[in-house]
Amino acid sequence: MTKGRDNTIVADIAHWIIRKFLSSRTKALIPQKIYNLLYKHAVIPLIGSFSYSEYLNHQREHSAWSRQVEKSRLGLETACKEMSQWLTHDKHFLDLGCGDGYMLDLVKPHVGLAVGIDYHFGKLHKSLAHGNIGVLSDIHKLPFGNAVFDVIHISHVLEHVIYPDQALQEIQRILKPEGHLLIVVPSGGPTTIKHPNTFKHKIDIHRQIGKYFAISRIWEANTREAEFWIIANKVVTAVSHIRT
Repeated sequence: MTKGRDNTIVADIAHWIIRKFLSSRTKALIPQKIYNLLYKHAVIPLIGSFSYSEYLNHQREHSAWSRQVEKSRLGLETACKEMSQWLTHDKHFLDLGCGDGYMLDLVKPHVGLAVGIDYHFGKLHKSLAHGNIGVLSDIHKLPFGNAVFDVIHISHVLEHVIYPDQALQEIQRILKPEGHLLIVVPSGGPTTIKHPNTFKHKIDIHRQIGKYFAISRIWEANTREAEFWIIANKVVTAVSHIRT
Protein backbone atom coordinates (compact mmCIF):
# COMPACT_ATOMS: atom_id res chain seq x y z
CA MET A 1 0.00 0.00 0.00
CA THR A 2 2.80 2.38 0.96
CA LYS A 3 4.73 1.59 -2.20
CA GLY A 4 1.67 2.26 -4.35
CA ARG A 5 1.04 5.54 -2.55
CA ASP A 6 4.68 6.53 -3.00
CA ASN A 7 4.44 5.81 -6.72
CA THR A 8 1.32 7.99 -6.94
CA ILE A 9 3.10 10.85 -5.17
CA VAL A 10 6.09 10.55 -7.53
CA ALA A 11 3.75 10.56 -10.55
CA ASP A 12 1.91 13.63 -9.23
CA ILE A 13 5.21 15.45 -8.74
CA ALA A 14 6.33 14.48 -12.24
CA HIS A 15 3.06 15.78 -13.72
CA TRP A 16 3.45 19.07 -11.83
CA ILE A 17 7.04 19.50 -13.08
CA ILE A 18 5.97 18.81 -16.66
CA ARG A 19 3.09 21.30 -16.53
CA LYS A 20 5.28 24.02 -15.02
CA PHE A 21 8.09 23.46 -17.51
CA LEU A 22 5.74 23.56 -20.50
CA SER A 23 4.07 26.77 -19.37
CA SER A 24 4.57 29.91 -21.45
CA ARG A 25 6.04 31.71 -18.41
CA THR A 26 8.84 29.14 -18.08
CA LYS A 27 9.51 29.30 -21.81
CA ALA A 28 9.84 33.08 -21.55
CA LEU A 29 12.19 32.97 -18.55
CA ILE A 30 14.69 30.37 -19.79
CA PRO A 31 16.97 31.04 -22.79
CA GLN A 32 15.89 28.98 -25.80
CA LYS A 33 19.03 26.82 -26.04
CA ILE A 34 18.97 25.94 -22.34
CA TYR A 35 15.21 25.31 -22.49
CA ASN A 36 15.66 22.91 -25.42
CA LEU A 37 18.40 20.99 -23.59
CA LEU A 38 16.30 20.70 -20.43
CA TYR A 39 13.26 19.65 -22.43
CA LYS A 40 15.21 16.95 -24.27
CA HIS A 41 17.18 15.54 -21.35
CA ALA A 42 14.88 16.09 -18.37
CA VAL A 43 11.25 16.67 -19.33
CA ILE A 44 10.90 14.19 -22.22
CA PRO A 45 12.03 11.28 -20.00
CA LEU A 46 9.44 12.34 -17.40
CA ILE A 47 6.70 12.42 -20.02
CA GLY A 48 7.80 9.06 -21.36
CA SER A 49 7.83 7.51 -17.89
CA PHE A 50 4.72 9.03 -16.34
CA SER A 51 2.45 10.40 -19.03
CA TYR A 52 2.87 9.02 -22.56
CA SER A 53 0.97 5.75 -22.14
CA GLU A 54 -1.84 7.62 -20.39
CA TYR A 55 -1.88 10.13 -23.23
CA LEU A 56 -2.01 7.45 -25.95
CA ASN A 57 -4.82 5.59 -24.22
CA HIS A 58 -6.77 8.80 -23.82
CA GLN A 59 -6.39 9.64 -27.50
CA ARG A 60 -7.56 6.19 -28.57
CA GLU A 61 -10.63 6.35 -26.34
CA HIS A 62 -11.60 10.03 -26.48
CA SER A 63 -10.93 11.32 -29.98
CA ALA A 64 -13.41 14.20 -30.28
CA TRP A 65 -13.46 14.99 -34.01
CA SER A 66 -15.89 13.01 -36.14
CA ARG A 67 -17.88 13.29 -39.37
CA GLN A 68 -20.93 13.12 -37.11
CA VAL A 69 -20.04 16.49 -35.57
CA GLU A 70 -21.08 19.51 -37.62
CA LYS A 71 -18.12 21.64 -36.54
CA SER A 72 -15.73 18.89 -37.58
CA ARG A 73 -17.26 18.71 -41.05
CA LEU A 74 -17.26 22.49 -41.41
CA GLY A 75 -13.59 22.74 -40.45
CA LEU A 76 -12.54 20.06 -42.92
CA GLU A 77 -14.69 21.50 -45.69
CA THR A 78 -13.08 24.90 -45.12
CA ALA A 79 -9.63 23.33 -45.23
CA CYS A 80 -10.49 21.55 -48.47
CA LYS A 81 -11.43 24.88 -50.06
CA GLU A 82 -8.15 26.41 -48.88
CA MET A 83 -6.24 23.58 -50.55
CA SER A 84 -8.34 23.42 -53.72
CA GLN A 85 -5.74 25.15 -55.92
CA TRP A 86 -3.21 22.44 -55.03
CA LEU A 87 -5.52 19.47 -55.60
CA THR A 88 -5.21 18.14 -59.15
CA HIS A 89 -5.35 14.66 -60.61
CA ASP A 90 -1.55 14.33 -60.79
CA LYS A 91 -1.09 15.04 -57.05
CA HIS A 92 -0.54 12.74 -54.07
CA PHE A 93 -2.34 13.87 -50.90
CA LEU A 94 -1.81 12.85 -47.26
CA ASP A 95 -4.11 13.56 -44.31
CA LEU A 96 -2.12 13.20 -41.08
CA GLY A 97 -4.54 12.37 -38.30
CA CYS A 98 -7.29 11.43 -40.75
CA GLY A 99 -9.75 10.16 -38.12
CA ASP A 100 -12.80 8.61 -39.76
CA GLY A 101 -11.76 9.85 -43.20
CA TYR A 102 -14.10 12.75 -43.94
CA MET A 103 -11.30 14.87 -45.41
CA LEU A 104 -10.28 11.96 -47.65
CA ASP A 105 -13.88 11.71 -48.86
CA LEU A 106 -13.70 15.36 -49.90
CA VAL A 107 -10.27 15.24 -51.53
CA LYS A 108 -10.00 11.89 -53.31
CA PRO A 109 -12.18 12.81 -56.34
CA HIS A 110 -9.72 15.62 -57.14
CA VAL A 111 -6.30 13.94 -56.75
CA GLY A 112 -4.44 10.94 -58.10
CA LEU A 113 -3.88 9.41 -54.65
CA ALA A 114 -5.31 10.25 -51.21
CA VAL A 115 -3.93 8.50 -48.12
CA GLY A 116 -4.79 8.87 -44.44
CA ILE A 117 -2.65 8.24 -41.35
CA ASP A 118 -4.01 7.80 -37.84
CA TYR A 119 -2.98 6.19 -34.55
CA HIS A 120 -6.61 5.50 -33.56
CA PHE A 121 -7.52 2.11 -35.01
CA GLY A 122 -11.26 2.54 -34.46
CA LYS A 123 -11.37 5.82 -36.39
CA LEU A 124 -9.10 4.46 -39.11
CA HIS A 125 -11.36 1.43 -39.51
CA LYS A 126 -14.31 3.77 -40.12
CA SER A 127 -12.26 5.58 -42.77
CA LEU A 128 -11.48 2.30 -44.49
CA ALA A 129 -15.17 1.42 -44.40
CA HIS A 130 -15.81 4.55 -46.50
CA GLY A 131 -13.46 3.24 -49.18
CA ASN A 132 -10.41 5.29 -48.18
CA ILE A 133 -6.77 4.27 -48.08
CA GLY A 134 -5.48 4.36 -44.51
CA VAL A 135 -2.35 3.44 -42.57
CA LEU A 136 -2.09 2.87 -38.82
CA SER A 137 1.06 4.74 -37.79
CA ASP A 138 2.73 7.07 -35.32
CA ILE A 139 3.49 10.52 -36.72
CA HIS A 140 7.01 10.34 -35.30
CA LYS A 141 7.99 7.59 -37.76
CA LEU A 142 5.96 7.71 -40.96
CA PRO A 143 6.04 4.61 -43.18
CA PHE A 144 6.78 6.39 -46.46
CA GLY A 145 9.81 7.11 -48.58
CA ASN A 146 11.27 10.56 -49.10
CA ALA A 147 9.42 13.22 -51.11
CA VAL A 148 6.25 11.18 -51.75
CA PHE A 149 3.39 13.67 -51.23
CA ASP A 150 2.52 16.92 -53.00
CA VAL A 151 0.01 18.12 -50.40
CA ILE A 152 -0.19 17.33 -46.68
CA HIS A 153 -3.02 18.33 -44.33
CA ILE A 154 -2.61 18.09 -40.56
CA SER A 155 -5.39 19.41 -38.34
CA HIS A 156 -5.55 19.35 -34.54
CA VAL A 157 -2.62 16.94 -34.27
CA LEU A 158 0.55 18.92 -33.52
CA GLU A 159 -0.75 20.12 -30.16
CA HIS A 160 -0.78 16.48 -29.03
CA VAL A 161 2.74 15.66 -30.20
CA ILE A 162 5.35 15.01 -27.52
CA TYR A 163 8.29 15.24 -29.94
CA PRO A 164 7.28 18.06 -32.33
CA ASP A 165 10.68 18.45 -33.98
CA GLN A 166 10.79 14.76 -34.85
CA ALA A 167 7.25 14.89 -36.24
CA LEU A 168 7.96 18.01 -38.31
CA GLN A 169 11.17 16.49 -39.66
CA GLU A 170 9.18 13.46 -40.79
CA ILE A 171 6.60 15.67 -42.50
CA GLN A 172 9.38 17.62 -44.19
CA ARG A 173 11.00 14.37 -45.32
CA ILE A 174 7.93 12.95 -47.05
CA LEU A 175 6.77 16.25 -48.62
CA LYS A 176 7.93 16.78 -52.21
CA PRO A 177 10.08 19.77 -53.17
CA GLU A 178 7.72 22.69 -53.76
CA GLY A 179 5.02 20.69 -51.96
CA HIS A 180 2.31 22.38 -49.90
CA LEU A 181 1.31 22.00 -46.27
CA LEU A 182 -1.81 23.13 -44.40
CA ILE A 183 -1.64 22.96 -40.61
CA VAL A 184 -4.47 23.78 -38.21
CA VAL A 185 -3.83 24.01 -34.45
CA PRO A 186 -5.78 25.48 -31.53
CA SER A 187 -4.72 28.99 -30.60
CA GLY A 188 -3.97 29.47 -26.95
CA GLY A 189 -5.44 27.14 -24.38
CA PRO A 190 -3.68 25.60 -21.37
CA THR A 191 -0.55 23.50 -21.75
CA THR A 192 -1.24 20.05 -20.33
CA ILE A 193 0.33 16.62 -20.50
CA LYS A 194 -2.26 15.59 -23.06
CA HIS A 195 -1.69 18.81 -25.03
CA PRO A 196 2.01 19.48 -24.45
CA ASN A 197 2.66 21.46 -27.60
CA THR A 198 0.49 24.57 -27.47
CA PHE A 199 0.62 27.61 -29.75
CA LYS A 200 -0.40 30.77 -27.90
CA HIS A 201 0.98 33.32 -30.37
CA LYS A 202 1.97 33.43 -34.03
CA ILE A 203 5.60 33.71 -33.01
CA ASP A 204 5.32 30.24 -31.41
CA ILE A 205 4.37 28.87 -34.83
CA HIS A 206 7.19 30.75 -36.52
CA ARG A 207 9.78 29.43 -34.08
CA GLN A 208 8.72 25.81 -34.32
CA ILE A 209 7.26 25.22 -37.78
CA GLY A 210 9.42 27.89 -39.43
CA LYS A 211 12.51 25.80 -38.70
CA TYR A 212 11.38 23.23 -41.26
CA PHE A 213 9.05 25.02 -43.70
CA ALA A 214 8.69 28.36 -45.41
CA ILE A 215 5.55 29.87 -43.93
CA SER A 216 3.59 31.93 -46.43
CA ARG A 217 0.51 32.73 -44.36
CA ILE A 218 -0.82 32.48 -40.80
CA TRP A 219 -4.29 33.59 -39.80
CA GLU A 220 -6.68 33.11 -36.90
CA ALA A 221 -10.11 31.57 -37.38
CA ASN A 222 -12.93 30.21 -35.27
CA THR A 223 -14.17 27.40 -37.47
CA ARG A 224 -14.34 24.70 -34.80
CA GLU A 225 -12.74 26.59 -31.95
CA ALA A 226 -10.14 29.38 -31.73
CA GLU A 227 -7.50 28.20 -34.21
CA PHE A 228 -4.36 29.15 -36.08
CA TRP A 229 -4.30 28.19 -39.77
CA ILE A 230 -0.85 27.91 -41.36
CA ILE A 231 0.06 27.53 -45.03
CA ALA A 232 3.65 26.53 -45.73
CA ASN A 233 5.84 24.77 -48.25
CA LYS A 234 9.00 22.71 -48.17
CA VAL A 235 11.39 25.31 -49.58
CA VAL A 236 12.84 26.81 -46.40
CA THR A 237 14.23 30.31 -46.75
CA ALA A 238 16.59 32.06 -44.35
CA VAL A 239 13.64 33.90 -42.75
CA SER A 240 10.12 32.55 -43.18
CA HIS A 241 7.70 35.19 -44.41
CA ILE A 242 4.59 35.60 -42.27
CA ARG A 243 1.59 37.41 -43.69
CA THR A 244 -1.34 37.97 -41.36
